[in-house]
Amino acid sequence: MSTSEFMDDLGRLVNNHGMQDESVQWHESLAKAWVSKTDKIIFFPPVPGNVPFGLNIFEISPAAVDSRLKSYRAIFFEHAGAQAYNSAVVCDQIVERQTVLTRSWKNNQGSHRRLGESRVSELATQLYFLFKNKWTNDETRTLWVLNERRQPCPASAVYIPSNEADSAAIMLQGISPKVELLHKGYLGVGGEDKLDFIEWLRLSFGIWRVPRIATRNNDLSLDFQHVIQTASSIIWLCLLDKYFDQYADWLVPGGRKSKKVITSLRIAMVDCPNDEQAKIEETCRPGLERFLQRKCLLLDSEFGNWQLLANLGVIVGMDLRFYFSQLVHLKCTEPSEEKICQLYADIEANSEGSRDLIRSTFIKDSLIYVPSSKLKAGLKFTPKLKDLYPDNEILFKNILKIRNAGPELLLREIDECKPREAQDILQLLQDADSLWKDIDSFTLGMIKRLKIFPVRRPKQSDGFDLVSPSDPWLIPNKLERRYFSNDLPLLAFDYDAFDDMHMVRTVFDLNSRKLIATKEVFYAPNISKKMEILFTAKLYSVHDIFWALIVHHGGKTFTRGKGVAECLLEEDDEKGMEILISQNCIKYDMFPSELADRLSLLYKISERALAQDALTQVLAYVKEKLNNSGDAQGKDA
Repeated sequence: MSTSEFMDDLGRLVNNHGMQDESVQWHESLAKAWVSKTDKIIFFPPVPGNVPFGLNIFEISPAAVDSRLKSYRAIFFEHAGAQAYNSAVVCDQIVERQTVLTRSWKNNQGSHRRLGESRVSELATQLYFLFKNKWTNDETRTLWVLNERRQPCPASAVYIPSNEADSAAIMLQGISPKVELLHKGYLGVGGEDKLDFIEWLRLSFGIWRVPRIATRNNDLSLDFQHVIQTASSIIWLCLLDKYFDQYADWLVPGGRKSKKVITSLRIAMVDCPNDEQAKIEETCRPGLERFLQRKCLLLDSEFGNWQLLANLGVIVGMDLRFYFSQLVHLKCTEPSEEKICQLYADIEANSEGSRDLIRSTFIKDSLIYVPSSKLKAGLKFTPKLKDLYPDNEILFKNILKIRNAGPELLLREIDECKPREAQDILQLLQDADSLWKDIDSFTLGMIKRLKIFPVRRPKQSDGFDLVSPSDPWLIPNKLERRYFSNDLPLLAFDYDAFDDMHMVRTVFDLNSRKLIATKEVFYAPNISKKMEILFTAKLYSVHDIFWALIVHHGGKTFTRGKGVAECLLEEDDEKGMEILISQNCIKYDMFPSELADRLSLLYKISERALAQDALTQVLAYVKEKLNNSGDAQGKDA
């Protein structure tokens, strides 16, 4: 259809329906709105004038629709892009329009001029439309509004104007900079639902009537800090109580927003009797100061939100939470064991219906107390609760569900805590053996990887290293430890320490780690004769009066021997060698004086050198030294 044909058709359509009698203004208005739907939106409204002003939305006159059947004009408008009324489309247009204005005002801060009253009404009507259609903000959209001077400013920086005593407009008088108030035109669009509209402004855009408690970063706001500094604590606590539903996100512990606000409020100074003050977290409910070393908090006679006070650290009653708070406080002190036992007994007595709460609180706040005096007395790393609190079995066993320690717990303690005393490790091994029961293969495999055995490395003068069963080490007896500690990695305690530890010996196959040393004794059949000759300084072959321990380990052979001097000086004669000597002839820790003198003269070796060599050096060295020193002289003598 050509343009001229279209206009002729439109003219006949209008003339045939009496539109020729409409005013010129009506035809101009129709022409103005006659645009593509991609440029503007045209609605068939259910109620004329329902769409707020200031939007690119136009409403078709009700005359375009017949009371019974859709008129030709309606069909024509429909083909031209008109659509049925849709409140969601209007909301989107409002949000887009106000977002554009917000962006424009934000970019032109400092050069804002006052806007006309009509603009206030226009913007307010648009927000009211969003409210009536239950539009919700996703908390990511910011908004700028007009203040009482009709100047744009962020919604989060203005308050609802009010003359009520608890409003921000009154309570924040004197604060610098001065608080901004929302233009009253925003509040003139509502009817009976005005209060609901005000609450919607707070929830959607952060426009509060009472002082804000938090910043966007969930810190305690400067506005509320001003309230705390200028008003009595009775007043601002009543404010928190009265509007707790609005402040709850920042006053209930555990929430995403509450941590920093509660932390700041807990140290706020509050009023107490006798013109005293204290931090609110260090006070208690009136009447409890008789039982506690705390100051009483002054409160309004109508105040009743005890949970709020408890959240701020105030002790409000001698219930489970009271006992929990006492245990938390005692963690920083050195309380008597009697007091702790009594608190545990009180918790047991009040545990009915609250066992889950008790268990979660004990876990979260670590409320099992181990007296330091017990630790100093040598208590192992895992406290034995049955020894500490024999009268609180209900709490620990039935409520807290603390199970008896198993071997894996005690052995893991060695691996993790790394005790530095071998005796402590031995005690833990003995306890683990006594608690040993059937253990699943996975746990057993984990246990066998733990580093729980204290081993001294060769030439390690003191201390030990914790090693696992997969490392190479041996278990000696006392004599073997004495002679082979510089050659082999040896367990810090002897094999006989495992006599009563059947399970530990079996699980870790300790029998295969027992150090096996062979004793070889070198002496002539007539040993007493040799001792007599030795005493008269007639020395025969040295190897005939030595014995040695021999160990085969790791493809090597280790030999350690004992000389005649050490044989003579032993407090207990070695089994298999009966050495007969005159009574009172031996001096402890040295040669007999007569024997030493004769040997020194005969071989020209000093008493000290000979004694030291005989006591400390290996068999071959001493033999060679004595033979080279005068073996021929000895035979001639």
